[in-house]
Amino acid sequence: MTKIEVLKFRLKNSYQIPAAHHLNMVLFKGCSKTDFVRYLNCEHRLCDEAVLLLIKAPKSEAFPLWLRYNQYNRLSPECETAYIKKFGILQLLKNGFVLSEEATLALLQKNGAQLLPEYLDNLAITEKTEAAILKLHDENFTIAYLGRYSVYEANKELLLTYDNPLAYRAFGYRNGISDKIISEIIRKKTYDVFEATIDVYSYTHLEQTDEKALIDRKDARFIKAFLRKHNFSSDGEKYLAEKGTNEQFAAFVRNGCFDGENNTAVYDRLFAPENAALLKEFLSEYRVPGKYEIRLLAENDAELIDTYFADGIEVEPETMEWLWEHDSSELAQKLLNSDAQLGYQTETKLFQSGDLKRIKAYLNEHKPCAFSEAMLFMHAPAEILLSYMKSNVPDRLAQIALIRRKDADIMHSFWKEDYRFDEAAIRVFLAEADEEMILEYFRLLSDGAPFYLYDGADNDEVLCSEILFRRGLKKAGEFFVRNGDFDEQDEKSLAAYGSPELVSLYFEENTLEGEACYAFILRGDKKLIREYISRHQLSPSGEYALLSLLDLDLIVYYEKLYGFSDYDVLTDLGL
Repeated sequence: MTKIEVLKFRLKNSYQIPAAHHLNMVLFKGCSKTDFVRYLNCEHRLCDEAVLLLIKAPKSEAFPLWLRYNQYNRLSPECETAYIKKFGILQLLKNGFVLSEEATLALLQKNGAQLLPEYLDNLAITEKTEAAILKLHDENFTIAYLGRYSVYEANKELLLTYDNPLAYRAFGYRNGISDKIISEIIRKKTYDVFEATIDVYSYTHLEQTDEKALIDRKDARFIKAFLRKHNFSSDGEKYLAEKGTNEQFAAFVRNGCFDGENNTAVYDRLFAPENAALLKEFLSEYRVPGKYEIRLLAENDAELIDTYFADGIEVEPETMEWLWEHDSSELAQKLLNSDAQLGYQTETKLFQSGDLKRIKAYLNEHKPCAFSEAMLFMHAPAEILLSYMKSNVPDRLAQIALIRRKDADIMHSFWKEDYRFDEAAIRVFLAEADEEMILEYFRLLSDGAPFYLYDGADNDEVLCSEILFRRGLKKAGEFFVRNGDFDEQDEKSLAAYGSPELVSLYFEENTLEGEACYAFILRGDKKLIREYISRHQLSPSGEYALLSLLDLDLIVYYEKLYGFSDYDVLTDLGL
């Protein structure tokens, strides 16, 4: 080896000394120990010939330095064979080298019992070597392997040759549990293995045949472990109710997760006399469907009824109906006083019943939903409503119900509480209420000042003023014309739908503009138009509408008074 090569390396660590000089390097000819170590640390590989020389001379000064500082942990097949022949496979592993597949298989076949989990990273992991590892049945080594690597598909069923729960848990976390594996475990493995495996089984339900096999083991521990994270299908629940042991059934019921609405087999067994204690325990913690609440009431077991119908429980609507029909007034009253809100159907039936005591008790604790509140205002006695309105503002539907009830006393109480109709209710009120009631409401709104009915109607909604004028209510209409705060839309409604008397009354002091003027002219009431023209000049759109009437007398009459200002009209008249 020349000093020039060493000098090149010293000047630039990335420089690789040609393989022809590697033999001299390991013999320290032309290369110092320091340069040799530096060369290895720079991740430069020695040629196979140099490595073979080191293996043959393990007592040389270069060999331990190579073992310590070599940055490559894989040997070529030739060097690996020579190393194994000289020192053995295990020594190669201990020295930190990664074995080839062939060497790994040889190690597993001959020295598997000496393997330690820390050697895992130095084995060649292939489908063949993995199968060999699993077949060793070295449980500590296998569990370490399963916790670190995903298993090849072809080797997964080798797991079933183990009986250690930890192996199944480690396998499941990284690989998941297939239906085939869980099926075998349910039928053939111990409870400990099943518990560890079902804990990492990702599917919510088992196959129906596996559910039956699980129940057929007649061991309640399996049921408890399964129900921690999983559920039976409806068919599985039915099979357990029909075929399961008492211990299995009790474990299932105490879990509380089953399709009670459709699975009568479960409730039939639960309500059986021999399960009275279990039923009481269940009723203290879980709800049952309405038909079973009624069954509970019909069987008239005072202890069970007191257990289930505790304060705060919300019963099903059909249960409350049954209570009323069977005159269970004390229990019904207790439920109405509870913290639980009734459904809208039950609330409606309560308000329709006319039972003052029950309705008052319920309203003291609850604000009904909007629909139920409307039913309250439609059907409840006036006494209830008068009390209710002192602390509650009726919602939109309730206001509509109040209007359609047509009870003047309740209506006056509504106004007395300083409540006013919202935008939806005012439309119903103007469309359906008696004129005197409308007039009274207008006076309330006015209170000596102009009032408005504009309600921000969308394009698909009818304006309040249009509803009023279409009804042709003389007194109410006149009051609105005299005291209303009209906007352009209200003027348009009046011009299009108001009676001639109301229109005439309005333009005594007001001029119609824009769309309102246009709509007024298109009414075609020539007498009313002449009266308006005698007082006010038309807007440009009004002039155009006047021309479209094709009435010569009106056109001449208007021209003499004001003359036309609209350009299109002047053009059409040739002026």
